[in-house]
Amino acid sequence: MNPFITTGYLSPEYFCNRVKETKRLKTAIENNSNVTLLSIRRIGKTGLIKHVYHSLQKRNLHLIYIDIAHTNSLMDFISLFSNSILKKFQSKPERFFKELGSLLKNLRPLMKFDSKTGEPEVSVTFEHTKDAQNSLESIFDYLKNQSKKNKICIAIDEFQQVVKYPETNMEALLRSYVQDSANISFVFSGSKNSMMQNIFFNAKRPFYQSTEPMFLEKIDNDSYFKFIKDKFNKEGFSITDETIKSILNWTCTHTYYVQYFCYKLFTSSKSKVVIDDFYRICDSILEENDSIYLGYKNILSDSQWNLLRAIAKQGSVEKPTSIDFIKKYSLVGASSVNYLIKKLLEDDMIYEEKGIYYIYDVFFFRWLEKL
Repeated sequence: MNPFITTGYLSPEYFCNRVKETKRLKTAIENNSNVTLLSIRRIGKTGLIKHVYHSLQKRNLHLIYIDIAHTNSLMDFISLFSNSILKKFQSKPERFFKELGSLLKNLRPLMKFDSKTGEPEVSVTFEHTKDAQNSLESIFDYLKNQSKKNKICIAIDEFQQVVKYPETNMEALLRSYVQDSANISFVFSGSKNSMMQNIFFNAKRPFYQSTEPMFLEKIDNDSYFKFIKDKFNKEGFSITDETIKSILNWTCTHTYYVQYFCYKLFTSSKSKVVIDDFYRICDSILEENDSIYLGYKNILSDSQWNLLRAIAKQGSVEKPTSIDFIKKYSLVGASSVNYLIKKLLEDDMIYEEKGIYYIYDVFFFRWLEKL
């Protein structure tokens, strides 16, 4: 089996480091503290949550995880939330549907079985927002009743999505239920840092100072170096130190890109992995993404494209509106660059960390770098 997992969570054996973060999140959950987990995309937030959940499996805790990235309204949220909760507490379909009917009595639930898994599920519709709010209240009442027996932790991933709902009071509504849930802890995770920080750190917003902030940084090089070497060695491969260092440098130690690179390297290498194998995988990754990245050029404006290429050539940029940076790469004026930066941030083409701007997709960065 390939030990480098690129999607989901398998077990602690395939999870790299995060010892301090694991301990901190675990302690917060055990002590009923609510946490806001922030990081850039593909750095390992979901993996950390599931790793902590795995470590708490034998405790008297009910652990629920939902990803609301693809929800677009309160109705979508209620459907996903109620399904996840009842699947956790009700194993028999008839019991599931009975409890569901009670929880969503103010709505019109459509109950069915998933054609692939055979599990019961529901979608809901409502005519009046008040009906949906009453059902959400019923769901939290149900949770509070369940939490009398055992503590509950609910992780809501991509939480910033609630800002996009047409229901403008969604944050205030959820905040009122969360603060009234004594034996239930929440982990609010999100990859849109600016939106998440505005939700939780803006004094004018309902969730202000209601959670413990936790910023997830990149895994340190030494830990990742050891992880990669151990995984190759355990499977009967030898890998040179030079190769591992080159992998971490080329992928900027960004979790997803490290994992994907090592996954391809492991799959296609012989018993001894050397620097030539590293270069081979670099070429392979850039070639397989070539048509995608060329397609970006057709989607982006010339000014956006030129700015991205300039950032890639530089590696990163702290002052994109500086005269030196603009002149060096023949960019448009400072005010235009400022507008372009905001637009690229909105579109997740770049991200800002500690005042420095980087290209989000590390492979795209390496592809642009070679132009």
